[in-house]
Amino acid sequence: MDPLTTASAKQFHSLNMKGFEIKYRILKKTLFVEFHPTENLLDWLSVRLKYKKRNGVHTGYLKSYFACSKELQNVIKSNKDAICTVEVIGFGIGGAIAQVFCLFMADAIDQPIKIITYDSPTPFNQLKREEFDTLINIQEHYIFGFDLIGTLPIKLFGYAFPKNQRDYRIV
Repeated sequence: MDPLTTASAKQFHSLNMKGFEIKYRILKKTLFVEFHPTENLLDWLSVRLKYKKRNGVHTGYLKSYFACSKELQNVIKSNKDAICTVEVIGFGIGGAIAQVFCLFMADAIDQPIKIITYDSPTPFNQLKREEFDTLINIQEHYIFGFDLIGTLPIKLFGYAFPKNQRDYRIV
């Protein structure tokens, strides 16, 4: 019996990576994957400041994805029959890594993928953003107000923001 389809599936399993943490579980045939940013400023900077693009993707976020990709592929592969849908959520730089995860896993996962990000920088140039939008039909991106530090420099380096990005407020 797969470890994620037993009673332990109600608990999140964790992967601690440099610069971010991943939590995942399978519940009611849905794989939930959460990408959380680190609380360590130096780890955050080491991921964030590698801003050059490789094939249209932010190098720091791409390297972060590759650091966890084999582990996540094994989770998906070993629980393939127990997964009907995949829901991904990302917070801060975890949301950027979550978008890279969805882009690269879309072909490997036969099930529909939904992504929600909160206050996440964009990891793609315009061409990669269009490819992502084509592959991932269900996506929501939320930001809290206007983030000058996260927005202006990123646009200057040629990154493209999601068209459906929405503002949220704490009331």
